[in-house]
Amino acid sequence: YCGSLIVVAPTATDPCNPNSGIIYGTPSTQVQQLPGVNPPAYTFGPGQYAVNWQYKDPSNNISFQPQTIKVFADVFPPVAKCKASSQVAPLVVNLDASGSAKIPPSFVDNGSADTTLCDGVLGKVTLLLNDSTFNCADLAVNMGKQVVVLQVKDINGNTASCSATVQIKDVT
Repeated sequence: YCGSLIVVAPTATDPCNPNSGIIYGTPSTQVQQLPGVNPPAYTFGPGQYAVNWQYKDPSNNISFQPQTIKVFADVFPPVAKCKASSQVAPLVVNLDASGSAKIPPSFVDNGSADTTLCDGVLGKVTLLLNDSTFNCADLAVNMGKQVVVLQVKDINGNTASCSATVQIKDVT
């Protein structure tokens, strides 16, 4: 989950038994422990946590260490990248025999992404065009040239946008 924090368990030693090795703290708060990780590590989602780390030595003596952990949610917008276009060099959209055309967001997108690292990979984004269907009437507006806006949205609702110019052409 984006906006999470991985915390490695704090450590303690037993002053009465220095050969007992490292003692790892266990959090009092219900959080997810990462499987197969040594030293133990825990994932904290967005929010504020009053954690009491518990340490238990081989003689079953227990001690506690309080800690406040605050994790902020992902508030960073994704990066919107549109294919290079202009009024002079637009992206060309050809109308079909029925006088219409529909373009997907990928027609304009040039690698938009969420640069927030989530679980070791870049976050996924949703792409949406403000105008994706065209017809013969669009030929009369600005010599068939239209500016379309690509909206890029990450899984946390952060958005960014870019624009591209498309040229509507009747090739039939």
